[in-house]
This record gives sequence, C-alpha cells and structure tokens, in this order.
Amino acid sequence: MVHSRSGDTRRYADAVDLQTSSPPEVRDVIAGMRHRRTVRTGFRSVAADPGVVRQIVEAGMLAPSAKNSQPWRLHVVSDRSLLEQLAALVRQGDRREQYVPHDPRTGRPHAYQSTVEGSAAIVESVSFAVLVENVGPLSGGTGAVLAATPEALAPSLFGYGEEWFAIGACVQNMWLAAVSFGMEAAFLADVTIAETEWRSILGFEGDLIGALAVGFSDDAPGPKCDEPFAPTMDRVVWHTSEG
Repeated sequence: MVHSRSGDTRRYADAVDLQTSSPPEVRDVIAGMRHRRTVRTGFRSVAADPGVVRQIVEAGMLAPSAKNSQPWRLHVVSDRSLLEQLAALVRQGDRREQYVPHDPRTGRPHAYQSTVEGSAAIVESVSFAVLVENVGPLSGGTGAVLAATPEALAPSLFGYGEEWFAIGACVQNMWLAAVSFGMEAAFLADVTIAETEWRSILGFEGDLIGALAVGFSDDAPGPKCDEPFAPTMDRVVWHTSEG
C-alpha cells in the first residue's frame, strides 16, 4: 500500500484530466466550487429575484443528512428593515471584541480578531440572509447536549456532529447555487452573539447556527488562501494499492 500526501502532483493532474472529460454540467459544478469565495465587502442593497432566492434555498434542502433527519430550518430574510434590525442587535451584543472561538482545553479565546461588527454591516447590506436553525432531531440541541450525563455525552455528541455535518452541506449547497446565479456570499457564525434576540423576533426554538448572507458585490472575489494540492499542505493522505 502506498501512502502519499497532498503534494502528489500526478494525482492532481489525473483529477484535472477527469474534469475536462466530464459532461458540461459536472464541469460547471466544479467551476462553481473553485470560484466560491467568502466576500464580506462591496454589497449593494438591491433586491434579488424571488424566484432565484427560492432556487437557492431549494438547493440547500437537497443536502444529505444522517437518517434523513434534515436538522435545518431556514429563515429567509429579505425585508430591508428587518435586516437592519437584526444587524443592530448584533452590534449591541455583549463582549463583542471577545466573541471569537475559544479553546476548550484552556477556556481562553483563540488569537483571532472579532468580526462581529463586520458581520453586522454585511447583514444590513446584502440582498437577503438565510438564518440557519438547528432543530436538533438527533441530539435535542445544545441545551440537551450540555445537560447530558457523562455516560450519554459521547453518543449525544455523535448525533450533534451529524446535525452540524448536514447543516454544513445545506449551507454549501446554497452558497454554490448563489455563485451560479452571479451572487456572492459569506457565512456569518458570529451573529449568534444575538441569538436570544433573533429567536424572539423570528420565533424559532432551536439553536441558531449562523446566517448565510447573499447579495451582489462590486468587490471582485479575492484569491484562495491556499491551493488544495499545494506541496506544503498536509490535509490529504492517499491510501492506495499502487506499488
């Protein structure tokens, strides 16, 4: 068995050859994946075609989920005044500068700069935002997981992880669909700083996972931070039978 890392340029070339010989619709999907970027600036406060918005949301509903549990509930907000209200609540969140991922081993924040203010600016300027709620069909949601006994915690986390996997696929589907319609997007997880207030306004009971903000941006998408098969990367290990 041969183990090789992601710098295997021959395998990358094989993948490119396969792409060029694939049907056009397959190449379009791959092209969309390569084009997709997180765009956080330059949005114009213009409305999107309702039919296009519906197709983007329907793409999210096509995502796979464990046991077909479909843990998402999608709140599609295009009303300008409501977007501005939601953004204002994000700006009012407590400890905005410390609202970054924390290391569970130490309880201390990771060395990231808070993007809460920037996320609020995006919410109030995009064409629409899809707020993603986890209804917790497998885990019961964050509260149930936190309250689990030590014996129940590991299997509860398994179901919780399955929900997040499905929601990630749902968001990615919508994002790629938006790109196919010439739109840009950003997924904003730190809007959860206003989860309690958003829950009250929008009437959901599950966990707020974040918001996919979608719109038309005048700023060109930037380059990828890294190439997926760059020799310095160590994120893919090939386990093959080649000698």
